[in-house]
Amino acid sequence: MTAMSWSSRIRMPLWRLTTSTNGAVVLGQVRTFPGRRSASHSSPAITQEPQQLEVDKKLERRARELQEELRVSTAQTGLSSVEDSRVDMPPVAKDLFLGKFCTTILNYPDVLENDRYFALEKRCEKVQQHLKAQDLSTIDRERRIDEQITGPLRDLGLVGMRGHLHQGGQGLCYTETMKLMEELGDNSSLSETFANVNGYALTALQKCGSDEQIATYLPRLLSGEWTAAVCMADDFCGVDPTSTRTKAVFDTTTENYILSGTKTWVTNASKANLFLVFANLAGKEVAGVVGSHLTAFLVEKDSPGLVVSEQANKNPGMKGLDTGSVTLDSIQISPKYILGELGEGSQVYSEMVATDRCLGSAKVASILRKLLNNTMEYTMKRKIHGKALAEFDMTKYKISQMAIKLYTLEAMAYMTAGIGDVQTKEELIVESAMTKLYANEAAKFIVENCRTLWGTNAYAEDHPIHVMAADLHAMELWEGPSDLLKMIIGLEGIIHVGKAQGNTLSKLRIPQYNVWTLLGYRWRTRKIRNNKEHFPLKLENHVHQSLVKPAQDMETALLHLQYSVERAMIHHGLNIGIKEMDVIRLAEIATDVYAMASAVGRANRAYCHGHAHGDLELNLAFGAAFEAKRRITQWSEDVRTAFFSDPDNYGNMVGEYLLQEGKYVPAHPIDRTVF
Repeated sequence: MTAMSWSSRIRMPLWRLTTSTNGAVVLGQVRTFPGRRSASHSSPAITQEPQQLEVDKKLERRARELQEELRVSTAQTGLSSVEDSRVDMPPVAKDLFLGKFCTTILNYPDVLENDRYFALEKRCEKVQQHLKAQDLSTIDRERRIDEQITGPLRDLGLVGMRGHLHQGGQGLCYTETMKLMEELGDNSSLSETFANVNGYALTALQKCGSDEQIATYLPRLLSGEWTAAVCMADDFCGVDPTSTRTKAVFDTTTENYILSGTKTWVTNASKANLFLVFANLAGKEVAGVVGSHLTAFLVEKDSPGLVVSEQANKNPGMKGLDTGSVTLDSIQISPKYILGELGEGSQVYSEMVATDRCLGSAKVASILRKLLNNTMEYTMKRKIHGKALAEFDMTKYKISQMAIKLYTLEAMAYMTAGIGDVQTKEELIVESAMTKLYANEAAKFIVENCRTLWGTNAYAEDHPIHVMAADLHAMELWEGPSDLLKMIIGLEGIIHVGKAQGNTLSKLRIPQYNVWTLLGYRWRTRKIRNNKEHFPLKLENHVHQSLVKPAQDMETALLHLQYSVERAMIHHGLNIGIKEMDVIRLAEIATDVYAMASAVGRANRAYCHGHAHGDLELNLAFGAAFEAKRRITQWSEDVRTAFFSDPDNYGNMVGEYLLQEGKYVPAHPIDRTVF
């Protein structure tokens, strides 16, 4: 066995293995991080900007928590801590919009020391053994999850996974939590139940709660003694919590807020002890709140006026998930139960979902892996004209395309988790949204292609494909539809570019007064404007020589993204948010670049470490880069041509006309005008 193969037997800390310019592996090299940068790193050092007092307090509390976590970790578990590996790291996905690339990620994250890795493997094995001994089909059939299933999982530490040890949690990092969530992927209702137990309301409390709120509720939630549920949706509100009809009116007599309204589709409603309720302020006090009136409140189950009832409409997907309606009948809530600040419910919501989207993508990958394996097994058994379905080129092509999607999704999920595990200041909102967006698209692609291979066999309601498709569709609706994710990605990236290059781009909007700035910009972009390949970042120097072509394709895609963003902002200026289609196009390009980076980085690490099937992973990375580059070329061309031909106008006019009519009005194809 070669030395390279032996290296794959040893789990080394994050990015300790790097590659030289000729593709050879450099062992034992000091970690290359943004805060400890090599000369080839393209990202500049981060400068600290003045922060608001509230932000400073949160950062100070975060620093104290990390120090305490590091102290307690070894004492309580005997395992090494991931907290001592945290470093200052730039926002990886946001920097892509600037044309900057953190070459560190091309070595792919490996955040777990050996002791934590083997402890995780042992825990996963116990979870697998428990689930194999259960009849999980009863969950969907009986529309409930038996305590016989969930109880042992709680005992195995599948509650409070992301909570700090000194607060009573498991002290797991994102990577460990994601791997354990994957183990629950055999049943979507089960995985979603534990995702809610470990995230959402719990995450919001950890990030936005006051010291009193954290001391009162967090230990109970982390231990599994209590369960929290999020009350966001109602008949007029879906993924946009600001549209809720639930009201909070301040009572000057009692100096309490009175909550009124009904929330629907509340997960774990019947078991919850604590509810995180999003409500809009109403009454005279609204005049004192600038901007959003959305506010988050913590409401205990025993509060007078709170009624939990069974959901009227049964879940079409994730049938075993406990969902219900929560009625708030003039509940009096003290201001001390406001989570975050008054009118800052949107910020609480953003903090709540920013990282949990990433963990949700691992659940999707687990489902898709099972679906793809079942489909491949079927194609090898199914005979057509005496020939196995798997022997047809069309089948092989479909399988390859689905495998590329799944491989890239897995790579993105654990890339995002790894970045979050080493950042001193976690900033994953864009990476998580990109990963979830790709998960949505990959799920649709893989489900539809599996359906075509199964044919009419997949039509039955209880067929695994039918069940998985319904479950995946429910996950997309509840965790964020694709269009919303695209807007988040695009706007966050544009804001980041505006802060970094707003002055330069403003000058380019009035070129007659900034000739030298214009000439410099035209010279810098001359090759990308003419579609001539050039590689100023030399990304191919940071991967194995077998991956030079995908690395070059990735760099070309990155330059297309940078140029498209600059052109859009020069053309639209501060009105870029109004042109939603351009924002969506930029989000599509950026997501594909991040997907390419994740797939290439994963294959680079696998091949350099001598993993089994390393050659296959190279081909998967090649396929991911090829497909992404083809899409990016089209998207970037659409962004450029939209400034002159504005093809979106046709779509807008058609949509506006039909909406004014209130129905589809074109004449039938065989209608004729009779005089």
